[in-house]
Amino acid sequence: MASGNEVRSFIRGNIVRNKAVLSSLQSYKLKENLSVLEDKKVSSGSQLREHLRGLRAILDCLLANVACSDGSTRVASYIEFEEAYQLFLGYCTFGSTNIKDTDKKKHFKEMLLHPNYGLCVYLVDTLKGNLFVILRSDDVDLEDFYLHLYERGIGIPASRFVLDKETVQALYQALDTEWDKKILRVILGATRTRAEVDALGIDSDSLFQDKQCVFGYLDHLEEIEKEAASAVAQEIDKRIEKKENLLYSKKKLLNSKEGLWSRTQIEEESENIEDLKNVVDSLKKLKEEEESVPKKRMLNRCKMNIIRDRRLKLRKLGSGRKRSMDEIDEQFLV
Repeated sequence: MASGNEVRSFIRGNIVRNKAVLSSLQSYKLKENLSVLEDKKVSSGSQLREHLRGLRAILDCLLANVACSDGSTRVASYIEFEEAYQLFLGYCTFGSTNIKDTDKKKHFKEMLLHPNYGLCVYLVDTLKGNLFVILRSDDVDLEDFYLHLYERGIGIPASRFVLDKETVQALYQALDTEWDKKILRVILGATRTRAEVDALGIDSDSLFQDKQCVFGYLDHLEEIEKEAASAVAQEIDKRIEKKENLLYSKKKLLNSKEGLWSRTQIEEESENIEDLKNVVDSLKKLKEEEESVPKKRMLNRCKMNIIRDRRLKLRKLGSGRKRSMDEIDEQFLV
């Protein structure tokens, strides 16, 4: 059974390669997919069973017969990703209410493509921001066809900005750091052939190493996000504890000065105590909120500090042993 990390690596690797089409890792035939889901539900825990029910509902939608204008029927065969996601959520609960929607979508995508639980589908990007879940036929492999449509730019408006060699070189020279240039090379390499990259004045020989470096950084980034979330939570807890100790001290002081202080002094200290209570309540609320602007700023600062301390983005472009030519390189040279 593939681990969650292996499935995520597969998804990310395929996105790097083409971004347009992802084919599920599910090895069973489409006609067997329904029975596979039912068999998995029997031996699964409650949360996984919910997720499998959600996948079953999506498969039912994909296989449903829809009426045509001539009175005949056909298999639906596709559904918009967002619609499928909402259907999936209707069956599923997640352990924590603090899970971000983006993380839920990542999990849903991993379930769709999972080698054990996934559906026999493609995820196809139309380049217009629309992602579709499309049935994968047992008889015809359409992955290359979908990729061909993508590479031909089907549906791209004629007014879309075109990157020629002069424009790319001007943008390349305008970038301040080698890290930024490396990211640009990875983006160009992910959307163009090696010959096309060379034609833009970018050396395609470094693309493989650049991709490894950038996506190694992204792998670290997932760990950093978790580390930053933990660090921010601890920092807020420390602030809460500090303010609560101060609040306790002030309350104790006020009680000890009863009958000794003037009315004005008592009122001033009472106001200070009330202000401290409000601060404590605000900090507790901040700790629970995931989408608040102050919380996001704290998380971003913490992530940037970790990245800077580990110098993840400051490694030299040419560090490490030079890559040997592989079969793809040889074919390209020929």
